Amino acid sequence: VEDGEVDLGQASAYSLPDNERDAGWALLCCARPLTDLLIRDHRPPDTRALPVLSPREIAAEVAEVTQLTPELWKLAISLAEPLEFYAGQFVELGLPRGARTVWRSYSMASPPSDNTRLEFIIKRIEGGAFSGGLDALASGASLTVRGPFGVSYLRAGTRPVLLCAIGSGLAPILAMLADASARRDPRRFTFYYGARRPQDLLDLESLAGELDLDLTYVPTLDGLEPGDDWQGAVGNVTRAIQG
Repeated sequence: VEDGEVDLGQASAYSLPDNERDAGWALLCCARPLTDLLIRDHRPPDTRALPVLSPREIAAEVAEVTQLTPELWKLAISLAEPLEFYAGQFVELGLPRGARTVWRSYSMASPPSDNTRLEFIIKRIEGGAFSGGLDALASGASLTVRGPFGVSYLRAGTRPVLLCAIGSGLAPILAMLADASARRDPRRFTFYYGARRPQDLLDLESLAGELDLDLTYVPTLDGLEPGDDWQGAVGNVTRAIQG
């Protein structure tokens, strides 16, 4: 921040040390402006970045709610009008709860080719203001979509692509893979996915067979219990990548 004042919010001393605060640095994900600001971005420009898509609000309704694993659910919604987005981006979903609206951010698991129906993979958290009520969401229930947001999308290139996710983090990966398949991306893709037990895995082997990609899928489990039938990789997903 070269000119003006900000409230640094809940930025920890680990993320933003005192010497950086004194030099005028701020974490814009949690800082709030107190005056007009002059901000300089010191990062080199991303020459492969796609044009920024302006976020907007669109009315939507629930089309489908399906339990996929003990923790993961698929939420599909129908939009009142098309939403342009890049595979890998996310939106905010607004769910009416009495007199207020609960907003939560989720990445699309479906590709942008179907821009009037969005699918999400959501981890259901017992008591969660949004996810805790997934099992009670009825078809036709009203939602509001706000977005798209984020720059976590697949860049153009020629080098092999390494993808990694755990839990519901596979949602944007699924969107990227489906989009890459539709565009017949010739690159080699390797997707490492971490879960705890066999029942926590989706049937991604079938998905890989449906995609027109050079794709290797490597699931790895780090919470196996006696009696679990598993012959694949074991341990933390990041260690599986290193090995």
